[in-house]
Amino acid sequence: MDIKDFIIAQSAGNLYWKDKDCKYLGCNKNFSIICGLSSPADIIGKTDHDLFSNFLGEIDIKNLLEVDKTVLYEGKTIVCEETGINEKKERAIFLTKKAPLIDYRNNIIGIIGTSIDITKEKQAEVLKTEFIQNMQHDMRTPAVGLWGVLNILATSEEDTHKKEALDMAVEASKRLLDLCNETVEFGDLSGNTRPVIQNNLDVRALAQSVIELNKPAAFAKDLVIHLKVATSVPPHIASDEYRLSRILINLMGNAIKFSHEGEITLSMTASIEEGEIRKGLLTIELKDMGIGIAPNKINHIFEKFSRGVASNTNLYPGTGLGLYVVKTFVDELGGDINVQSRENEGTYFKLNIPFKALLEDMKKPGVEINEHFRSPIQAEVVGTKQNTTATVQKRSVANTPFSHELLIVEDDKTCLFAEKSLLSCFTNHIDTAENVAEALEKLATKRYDLVISDLGLPDGSGNDIVAKIKATSESPNYKTPFVAMTAHQDALKHQQAMDAGFTATHTKPLGAEKATELLNTYLVERAASPPKKEQGLPVIDLALGMKRTASVNESGIIELLGILWESLQVDIPILKQAEENNDLLGVNAILLKISGGLSYSGTPRLEAACDVLYTMTESGIKNLAQIENLFSAFYDEAALFAEQFKELIKSVNAQNNHSSF
Repeated sequence: MDIKDFIIAQSAGNLYWKDKDCKYLGCNKNFSIICGLSSPADIIGKTDHDLFSNFLGEIDIKNLLEVDKTVLYEGKTIVCEETGINEKKERAIFLTKKAPLIDYRNNIIGIIGTSIDITKEKQAEVLKTEFIQNMQHDMRTPAVGLWGVLNILATSEEDTHKKEALDMAVEASKRLLDLCNETVEFGDLSGNTRPVIQNNLDVRALAQSVIELNKPAAFAKDLVIHLKVATSVPPHIASDEYRLSRILINLMGNAIKFSHEGEITLSMTASIEEGEIRKGLLTIELKDMGIGIAPNKINHIFEKFSRGVASNTNLYPGTGLGLYVVKTFVDELGGDINVQSRENEGTYFKLNIPFKALLEDMKKPGVEINEHFRSPIQAEVVGTKQNTTATVQKRSVANTPFSHELLIVEDDKTCLFAEKSLLSCFTNHIDTAENVAEALEKLATKRYDLVISDLGLPDGSGNDIVAKIKATSESPNYKTPFVAMTAHQDALKHQQAMDAGFTATHTKPLGAEKATELLNTYLVERAASPPKKEQGLPVIDLALGMKRTASVNESGIIELLGILWESLQVDIPILKQAEENNDLLGVNAILLKISGGLSYSGTPRLEAACDVLYTMTESGIKNLAQIENLFSAFYDEAALFAEQFKELIKSVNAQNNHSSF
């Protein structure tokens, strides 16, 4: 063995090189030991599949090959994290650097790679991240409790001077809480050593979870949020989930903060470049109707601590880090961001984020999403269509106490006191639990109409509670809505809670607006009554149908009712199947189709039942079983319409036969 071969054989870490077919040409001694070979020479001609198929899954091996092909076809060096095996034949994480292997003519003839086992470092990073998240949670929890208690005292105080002082304390504590949140995020960013890690993720679920986090703030301002995702976006993409979620959270938070009315639209499309390496580009667009950005400020909005509105105005408090965070993470993902804005008209952001589209399921078209989120308190149920005769106001719990049974699971006594005091304005039937064991004991013996639970508990997590309850339909609270309240702002924590079985998640604190929203969504609507005969709405109103279609006689509207009747024979079985499968997108799509026909047909009762049902499916509900009574009401109204339509046809036929004599 000459000196060169000796140096290569004894080099630290793993060293290897391959030809253009990704077959090994050689390696050092360390790598040959990991591969289970007698000597480095035994690796020649072998592939990753030959060496690792007994230890790694097909996706892991395919990912190794994809990185190799990228180096070969693009001729660039790549640094990434890869899954492999260590000397004990255990799965491990490696920090890998792969570069083109070039001959004397500057032709790429293969690749050369080095890798170091960083499994322990990754485990330490996970512990560090967990520690930071726990510290953030522990900092926010007392701050949330302080804000909640002060808010309750301010609300109930009748003395003018004391109330004024308490109102100032509430505002100061809320700003302190917001500043705490942004300071923690800046600390993460300024010392950020988090590598860009490309994992498979569902951007649809990510966008929906971000909107779920921001719904309370949007609803408090009566803002409408639209989410549109095109079929061009694959079911999964390979990207950095942490950075992408923070980008969306900051953009959405900014849009809500600087909007006082109107709509916010989040859209996603994608394009994929076909070839040996399938490269994708995710385009994210966010448009609001807020205050806009002044022309002299727009070139500075991505700078650290930059603010569009001076801090001494106290109108829009904050550190000015939101868009700096967005720009930093977009750059780290290799993307670009552009902004257009007009003062008092709104702002439009457009982001292009590269991603890998290499896994097999990425060839499938994604599901189209066209969702709309509006406040269930301030919106009218039937106000979504023009010329509707019946306007059904959604009942608000703000001034109507009710007798539903609630359970609050919270270990922090300050937060528990604040949440219970706030909800007691609406109901006197509130039980409490301070840990998982106590909560499970109460849930096993009593049926509740709503459970509000913290995630971090002394003996486990709120996720443990909901997973246990939802595991069997025999549980008395199997169909009960569970709402998570947490001090965590991390979208991943919220998504984990949804995966565990929570109906919805919200970030603390629980304010009056959020409490009203929760009770309206999960209590009032569950007991909502369908339109009754005594409400005075006719099943068929020919005059109304004629007015809406500008018909000069009844025959045209009767023909239209016939078309509606035939359509319902097809649509209702589809709707029932979607309901049974808890397919929210499918339910919304078919209800929207039915709703369009009803808006012309002169069927006010059926139309009202459809609108009540459609509004509830748009309100953020996750489990359709919660509103099964509204589905039943709609089906009953459809059957009643069919019955009266048949009678109408008999009557018309009888009149025609009589007039023919």
